[in-house]
Amino acid sequence: MGVGTSSPEKTQEQLDLQWLGERFPYGDDELRHLYHAHQRLLLAQDRVSFLQDWAVECSNAPTSNGGTRSPSSWRMHQTNTTPEERRAIMQMVEEHILGSANLGNTLFQTACLVPGDNSWYNKQDHAMTSSVGGGQEDDFTRRARLEHLMEGFASMGRRGAKQAMTALFNAVLDQTKPSSTASSATAGESDAPSIHSRDFVEWGYRFSLATGFLQEVQALEKQSTTHENGHGNVETVKEEEEEDTSKDLLAQAAVLIKEFVPSKKDISDGLKPMAQSLTEKAKSRLNRYGILTQGDTWNDSDPPTIELQDVLEWTEAVAPLFASILPTFLFHVLFWGRAFPPTKTAFEFPNHKADEEEESKEKEDYVRLESILDSKPRAFALACTSSSLMGPYFRLYTSAADGLSFNRILNALLGYSGPTLLIIQSTSGGEFGAFTSHAWKESKDFYGNSDCFLYQLFSHLAVYRPTGQGKNFMYCNSFARSKGYDQQAHGIGFGGTVDQPRLFLAENLMDDCMASSQDLTFDNGSLLPKASSDSHAFGGGTTLSAKSYFEIQSMEVWGVGGKDIVQAALDGRRKARELREEGIRRARKVDKAQFLDDFRSGAIDSKAFAYKQQIDGRADQDVEDRHRGNYDYEN
Repeated sequence: MGVGTSSPEKTQEQLDLQWLGERFPYGDDELRHLYHAHQRLLLAQDRVSFLQDWAVECSNAPTSNGGTRSPSSWRMHQTNTTPEERRAIMQMVEEHILGSANLGNTLFQTACLVPGDNSWYNKQDHAMTSSVGGGQEDDFTRRARLEHLMEGFASMGRRGAKQAMTALFNAVLDQTKPSSTASSATAGESDAPSIHSRDFVEWGYRFSLATGFLQEVQALEKQSTTHENGHGNVETVKEEEEEDTSKDLLAQAAVLIKEFVPSKKDISDGLKPMAQSLTEKAKSRLNRYGILTQGDTWNDSDPPTIELQDVLEWTEAVAPLFASILPTFLFHVLFWGRAFPPTKTAFEFPNHKADEEEESKEKEDYVRLESILDSKPRAFALACTSSSLMGPYFRLYTSAADGLSFNRILNALLGYSGPTLLIIQSTSGGEFGAFTSHAWKESKDFYGNSDCFLYQLFSHLAVYRPTGQGKNFMYCNSFARSKGYDQQAHGIGFGGTVDQPRLFLAENLMDDCMASSQDLTFDNGSLLPKASSDSHAFGGGTTLSAKSYFEIQSMEVWGVGGKDIVQAALDGRRKARELREEGIRRARKVDKAQFLDDFRSGAIDSKAFAYKQQIDGRADQDVEDRHRGNYDYEN
């Protein structure tokens, strides 16, 4: 009978990690990563802020045996930044983008601490106020705190849109408690917690800018740790170069962050369209419940507060990518340098200067033109509406650079197969347009698919997505295509009918450009500011434009969807242009042999060839016929 061997007992860490792995949507390596960071922070006596402390401790990546990696192995593992450098970068984020450490600390307190626990950080001076989890505590309390911590991280980063928006809402509620109790149209009508829409949108905007900054810094870090050798192969920077590389990275980050600092005007004015859009959701809810009648008005100086229900409905209908901001930001804090989970959609701040950067390098006299997207709040609002509108934008057409020309718009669109964004600025101050993912072509019929929408960008954000009842998504019909015989609208349109598209750019781009408020294909709603609408009033003061004309102040068309998609679409357009030009060139060539035969056969009457017919059979003509083979003709 053999001697039995019992398996060694598991350590407390192994038991904890097994227990956490059964409850939370993280991989084994990620759980170990967070667990070790938490254990070190429990013993820390010099905590500064949630973002700085966790960024530092998460850079101390654990080894497979549970130890801590040496500084020389950080760069080989996943990152080129040391803990001190990571702290400096997060300090930049707190001071210049978030405004203070309070936003991060409040997130941690509301999402990750057991109710009743004191925060690790005082919201006023950011100093450590208590050592949560320190000292002697029973295993049940210890695990309860650990579970709540991990649930907070999971809710903010891995549980989905509803949980992420709830975490952000609760943090804004805690941060703005004094102002959130102000009187409003909703006061006394609901016991649900409420906040101001402007506060919620501002938090999301600041975190999106911080996310964009961290993504750019990580891209710089990756470039600084590798370089191409003379053979085109990528090599890792040698260790003796690392110290200088680190200094360069911080210096570059200090310059880069200036592009992501929110201005006072952005916060006070630029975010108003999004805040108003969110407020409209609260208004719709109150209308549904009969709390607000059509005759009621809003007090702009003290706008109504919004509830969590309004936030969730607004996120789903108008700004679905707003829910990706907090998960993406937190991921870059906790898992610096790692690839974002492929099953999740990372938020990426738009960059409409991507192609301009390359063009400016090629042209010494390059002069940059202004764009509607120069307004970061406008770009941010668009990015929140669709995943295709994040990341790099590539200019296909702008009236500022190309002139207000329908032919040039067609030249930019035809043959381009990637997603496109049209932005129109009217002379009345409205900003609106359309997004479509389908390739452009000329046709007398509507075409496209449901991956498209109409939108108003200013004076408030509104998105009108397909209803599923109609399929008149997009339309492009020039006068030249039909010579006007089809008796249809000639121009570019979306929704509506071939006689009267809902959003219509007439071919002359001057008269008859129209933006209606309703059709069967897209949700109802105004594309133009109400003050500029040719509207019909109904329902006791509420107006909905049935047919509104506008004049174009400026117009832009952008290729979107990601660098690879845009590049493939540009290559396809180039090939389509080459084929089209080749067809035109061939059509212009005259088949000289056929031309001569047509004249001789009488198909084309010519006195000169009439004389030729009279002398047929003479000796000199016989000579000409015998030497016909000496002539070259293009076929």
